[in-house]
Amino acid sequence: NAITKSGTNQLSGLFRSNFQSSRFNSEDPIAKRVIPVDIQQYSTAVGGPLVKDKLHYFGNFEYERSPTTSVWTTPYPAFNITLEGKRTRKLAGMRLDYQLSSKTRIMGKVSGQTSYQPFGPGASTSHPAQTIDTDEHNREYIGQFTQVISNRSVNEIRGGVEGMGAQAAIH
Repeated sequence: NAITKSGTNQLSGLFRSNFQSSRFNSEDPIAKRVIPVDIQQYSTAVGGPLVKDKLHYFGNFEYERSPTTSVWTTPYPAFNITLEGKRTRKLAGMRLDYQLSSKTRIMGKVSGQTSYQPFGPGASTSHPAQTIDTDEHNREYIGQFTQVISNRSVNEIRGGVEGMGAQAAIH
């Protein structure tokens, strides 16, 4: 998730949502039933001035929740199984821009993501005993100093730190 916007002196924002439902789906020819789908997505962003012409902010947040279903069909009916669960994903970020002078700026940004998958995808010859759930997250911190030296040169120093983590459980 990249934040490419920077602050302005005008407060602005957005909110968006998407929904998908299995009420509009047809029957799956292998499972012989309608596979449940109920996806919900929300996204919001806002930005504006904290100090006019000097300090600006931009923030965003996204959330997605969707039931997930994996169907295992094998030649052995005792091993045919369906797993159902909820997959979630959250993304967020915040950016601050500060203009020290007409030629010098500093920027700080933090962003992160968290996602959870209750199990892996089904396969035609595998059994769900081979699947795992995953819980992943990452965080990024970035700082930048920019100085305009002349019409033909710019000095920029940028640094950052990133942290990632994941947990998996075998079922």
